[in-house]
Amino acid sequence: MCSPIDALPMRQVTATLVVVAGLLTTRAVRAEPDAREPADEATVAADRLFEDGRKLAKDNHPVEACKRFAQSDAIKHTFGTALNLGDCARRDGHLGRAWRLYHDAVRAADRDGAGSLAQFARDRAAAIAPELCTVVVMISAPDVTGLTVRIADYDVAASSQLGRWVALVEPGPIDVAVDGVAGGARVTRKVACAAGGEVATVELHSGDLTGAAPRPPATPAAASQSRAAGVSVGVGYMPEQDVGASVAFGGTVELWARPRVAIDCHVAGAGFRTKPFMQQGRAVQQTGTLAFLGPSFRYAVAPQLWLGAGIGVAAGFWVGGGTTDGAVRPGGELGASYWFARSFNVSIDGFGFLDRGAHPGSISVMMGAKLH
Repeated sequence: MCSPIDALPMRQVTATLVVVAGLLTTRAVRAEPDAREPADEATVAADRLFEDGRKLAKDNHPVEACKRFAQSDAIKHTFGTALNLGDCARRDGHLGRAWRLYHDAVRAADRDGAGSLAQFARDRAAAIAPELCTVVVMISAPDVTGLTVRIADYDVAASSQLGRWVALVEPGPIDVAVDGVAGGARVTRKVACAAGGEVATVELHSGDLTGAAPRPPATPAAASQSRAAGVSVGVGYMPEQDVGASVAFGGTVELWARPRVAIDCHVAGAGFRTKPFMQQGRAVQQTGTLAFLGPSFRYAVAPQLWLGAGIGVAAGFWVGGGTTDGAVRPGGELGASYWFARSFNVSIDGFGFLDRGAHPGSISVMMGAKLH
């Protein structure tokens, strides 16, 4: 079972963009400039792009609207562009980036004394905070003023508490890097956060900041990340067979994921051997296997508890007593998994033919590991 929030419906984000744009008469939260002072060409271009984005959002074209907001933001970063780009990131499921953009908007509004708009952006950030992990970096050293802390590929400003940096990021393996160490070195750590609402803490001391490896040269980000895959093994039970032994196996390849939903390519199977039974006056045993293959939808009802269902193809084959039998038919699968850690779970999985007839199904209890 693969772990890993629903992206907002497009129409909801469109409505959001319209609301945000409607709050603003210009891109930036500031007093209107004196009419006698002509705006520079860059500002005029940025305002025009922002207005184009507003119109596209109102006309239900959120993708094009987000492009205009990004182009405007590249010229000048303001409350309006930050807030709208935050909604764009939220629509695309990039909640960590959305949270950071909302806080950029808060800072822009506070800088310009627009308290109501700052609160509006804070509410946006607070709405997605439960779906994010909190990473806290604590450094105990005589002087931390020259250090730069980077969490999940972005620089984090120090909190009001000296030696403490906090960021909200999307669940998953999280890289932490500290620069500014003597000799130009970089200290790195990796932490894991399985689900939103969890807190991961990194503690560093003076000794950790000495003898660190030199900072590696910057390299371009990978175009994509490999999807997670998992394997599982366990014991199975086949209700319609007098089974003497059964071994269950399974595997997944994650096709698409958000923090609370995922779609996997899922395989589950069980090999079995029946107890001896009498057939035509002699004791015989049957040996066989039953397997399911197909897409499976997973949903997190709690941070560690995932439920899943899939429809695909089921195949069975068994021999014994001088007979051979088999079938390939539409199949179904239901399961639940509990994740004790990001890469380890215990699951209950049931699968079989949708039109079972006399063919067996299987219920299995398995332990699995997820590979990244």
